Amino acid sequence: MNKVLMTGTAIFFSVLIAAGCGMDNNARENDNIMNNELKNVTYDEQTNENRENRMSVADNAAKKVADMKEIKYANVIVLDNTAYAAVMLEGNPKGKLSDDLKNRVADQVRSTDRDLDNVFVSENPDFFDRVKDYGDKIRNGEPVSGLADEFGEMVKRMFPQSK
Repeated sequence: MNKVLMTGTAIFFSVLIAAGCGMDNNARENDNIMNNELKNVTYDEQTNENRENRMSVADNAAKKVADMKEIKYANVIVLDNTAYAAVMLEGNPKGKLSDDLKNRVADQVRSTDRDLDNVFVSENPDFFDRVKDYGDKIRNGEPVSGLADEFGEMVKRMFPQSK
């Protein structure tokens, strides 16, 4: 009789423990679902006005880049936490930017703004002219409604990896 009671008690506690662990796993699964929902937040729903307020000319960064011996001119625009540097090389303006030089340009830009997540660099003459034009419009206080969206579309074509 004592063995039956002991076996019954052992089975009861085993079932109780297993049920408790199963409930804990469900709680963890719910936490993961909640966390995944929070991670999938996007900024696509923001208005143009808010986006334009985050578009600026980074003159300090452009000056630091232009002070590099390999760079003749530089223009830098920041949209959100991403900088776009357009450079004209010293000497041979049709030259190709090496990965090393791109990295050094990006480092110069980042040194002026630690909040930047990405820096994209191009020596493309058309991109240089367009970034200069956007910078001039922003500096002159011209209405820039739609400018951030237009600029965003241009950089998507120039830098497909920037989304």
